[in-house]
Amino acid sequence: MIKNVPYKEIEMLIKAFFDSYPEDAIVQKLSHVKERGYLTKKEFLEIGMWKSARPKRHYEKNSSEEIKEITSKAFKAISESQKIKILTKLHGVAIPTASAILAIIQPEKYGVIDIRVWQTLYYYGIVDTNSDGMNFSIGNWLDLTLILRNLADKINASPRAVERAIFIAHSEYQIGTLYTNNKSKSVS
Repeated sequence: MIKNVPYKEIEMLIKAFFDSYPEDAIVQKLSHVKERGYLTKKEFLEIGMWKSARPKRHYEKNSSEEIKEITSKAFKAISESQKIKILTKLHGVAIPTASAILAIIQPEKYGVIDIRVWQTLYYYGIVDTNSDGMNFSIGNWLDLTLILRNLADKINASPRAVERAIFIAHSEYQIGTLYTNNKSKSVS
């Protein structure tokens, strides 16, 4: 949760944090993947571990062939929801990691769905569901994708750059802990 943010509009917040973090090294490193059209196992593991190391043992269950086949199919899919559905067929990949794969490979089209970004959008009233920013649905991701693209158009940036600025801003204004404590069932 965030509080006491001194910016009335989210565009002001984004601009304030836009240049506070260098360009993603992983985006630069994997820029060739879009043209090739699929991820190798090494590249997949790198993105997965970048997003969240917790499911590492699940990521490693995917064979090189599965990763190539599934990421190739996802990158070729026309439908946005199909891209995410296909990527979540990989072991250990839920919607946030699937969104990270797309954001790293196509930062000009996608951002990462994340608890920090969602809670910030909720704070500004841009989204009105899932206040805790967890257990995302494909619908949440589709909504976020449109929101990030609209914000990116307003400030002449990429959806990934906008999402990254929101993520950083949340870190600055966060109060309490980020995730729900299962024992107390409260969001801090």
